[in-house]
Amino acid sequence: MTAPSVFSSKHRHLLITAACASLLGVVPLTIPATAAAATSNVTIVAAGTSGCTSTFCFVPSSSNISSGDTVVWTNQSGASHTVTRCTASACPVGPGSGNASDTFNMSVASANGTTVSHTFTGGGAYNYYCMVHGYSVMHGTVTVAAAATSAPSPSASPTASPGGAGTGAPTPAGLARTGGHADSGGRGGSTVAAGAFLGLAAALLLGAAVSGRFRLRRRR
Repeated sequence: MTAPSVFSSKHRHLLITAACASLLGVVPLTIPATAAAATSNVTIVAAGTSGCTSTFCFVPSSSNISSGDTVVWTNQSGASHTVTRCTASACPVGPGSGNASDTFNMSVASANGTTVSHTFTGGGAYNYYCMVHGYSVMHGTVTVAAAATSAPSPSASPTASPGGAGTGAPTPAGLARTGGHADSGGRGGSTVAAGAFLGLAAALLLGAAVSGRFRLRRRR
C-alpha cells in the first residue's frame, strides 16, 4: 500500500513562503535618496519695516537656493509691485540681469498676503526689481546653485587571453582584475550575489528537511 503524500497544498505553500522569506532576509534592497525641493520666502514690505531702508523693499534682498527650489514673494506693503528679471537697459545702475537663464515677470496685487512664486532650474545669479518703483528703490538677487552632475560610469576594460595575445571578454564594471573581487565601487553586486546564494541554500535545506520527513513517514 502506497503511503499518502505529505506534500499537500498547505505544505507546498509553506515551502514557497519560507524560500521567499529567506531570499528577502539576506538580499538588501537599496533605494537611492532624492533630495526634496525647498521653498525660500521673500516679503515685500514698506518703509519703516525692519530690514527696509527704502520706500519699499524685498526682504531679504538676497536669496541662496538650489536648482529646482522655489522662491515665494509675499506682499505686505499695501501697494502693487512686480517681480521682474533685470535686463541691462532696465537696471542701468545695477549689476545687470545676472548670468543665469530663467526669465520671469510677475505682477503682485496690492492686497496684503498676495503671493507670487517662481521655480528656478538654471544655476547662476538672477537680479530682479520692481517695474512700478524702479531698480533704485526695489531690487533683489536670487543665487541658484547648479544641480550636481553624476560622474560617468567607467567603461569595460578588455582582458588579455591566457596566451598574452588578443583580447578576451571585458571585465565587468566594479570588479578588480585580481581574483574577480569587487572593488569599492562594486560591492553592491557582490552583496546581492551572496544574498541570492544564501537564500537558495536556505531553500534547498528546507526542501531537504521536508523530503526527509516524507521518506521517514513512508518507512513507517
